[in-house]
Amino acid sequence: MKRNDGMTVPAEDPGASQGAHSSPVPVVKILEEAKAETARRDIVANIKDVAEKNGLQIHPGQTPENWAELVIKKGGCPCVPGRAKCPCDQVMEDIRKKDHCGCYLFCNDRYMRTYREVMAMAKRKPTAEPAPG
Repeated sequence: MKRNDGMTVPAEDPGASQGAHSSPVPVVKILEEAKAETARRDIVANIKDVAEKNGLQIHPGQTPENWAELVIKKGGCPCVPGRAKCPCDQVMEDIRKKDHCGCYLFCNDRYMRTYREVMAMAKRKPTAEPAPG
């Protein structure tokens, strides 16, 4: 086998099988990562757009960025089997019925008021004193 400099080397030489071009595997990986990053950005933008256009809020403790990772990992709605995308087409129907979507990612103002009240009560709840004994 001839190297770039014209010398003949044994085929088992690790450098000989590489040739002047690198393996396509890293290129494929770069392309896959670029596609995943594009998908991530699109999902984040869609989540923010749905919330903004519909007067919804993102549930506390969630971020569009973290949620996009879940959507990519699951290949669709991470919470409701059979829903192929997120935000799914049932978001507004779910919110009309329950004040939040099936995933609890999107919620309306009524849900948020209740959520804040419950969290405030939980913080005020006195700790139990030990029983006399």
